[in-house]
Amino acid sequence: GAVGGAVGALSSVLGAVGEAGAVGEGARLVVRRLEDLAESLKLVDQVPGLFEAVAQGVTDFTPTPEDTRAATRRMYRARRTLIVQFEQDAIDESEAVEASILEAQEVMRLKRPMVKFDIRREIISGDHVTPLTQDVFPLVPALEGVQGLRDPVRANFLKTVDGVQKVLLDWLSEV
Repeated sequence: GAVGGAVGALSSVLGAVGEAGAVGEGARLVVRRLEDLAESLKLVDQVPGLFEAVAQGVTDFTPTPEDTRAATRRMYRARRTLIVQFEQDAIDESEAVEASILEAQEVMRLKRPMVKFDIRREIISGDHVTPLTQDVFPLVPALEGVQGLRDPVRANFLKTVDGVQKVLLDWLSEV
């Protein structure tokens, strides 16, 4: 579609810039943001098909949530698990996932009685697409004069994403 054509054109421009080789730091930053944009456009290109499927009544996932929970109960063996749940997520399955992991722990204890799973569920603000939010506020050295305006807007825009990052980094640092 149109988005695919835009991605192709953007890829051509990025390739030409990359071949030129002689670009400054500001140009490299712009190229990185354009690469991010190209990747985002690939995602956006999937949205019309998704909306069309939902409009036609498709509401199921493959594998089904029940199939996923059954596989989790049978095969899940991770000793540490972080489940990130968003407050405004209408399709959230965090409680069911946690229950399935607890059932997997019980199955595992039949084989190895001393096994204990460390499961943490963190509930944070945001919704199902929060982790996809991009930092669209690049630091451009030539625009340092507007840095004071950029920083508070960027901080507010990315507050939830930064919250997800903090939860993940804190959990990872506990190992």
